[in-house]
Amino acid sequence: MTRDGVARIMFGNDSTLDHALCNDIPKAVLVPFGKTDYKCEKVTQGKEPVGYNQTVHITTTGLMVH
Repeated sequence: MTRDGVARIMFGNDSTLDHALCNDIPKAVLVPFGKTDYKCEKVTQGKEPVGYNQTVHITTTGLMVH
């Protein structure tokens, strides 16, 4: 998993996203399939961050943030 890959998934799937906040995702890290310890928050334009509320998952088809 890469930090840039997570950002691409988050920004590519949400045109209202102003920025994303994630907890300490390294530039690149090897993680097993499934739920990870990494979390992110999508901050919509004009809104304030509320906390890391979405978990990064590794699936056979790629990254998912939900």
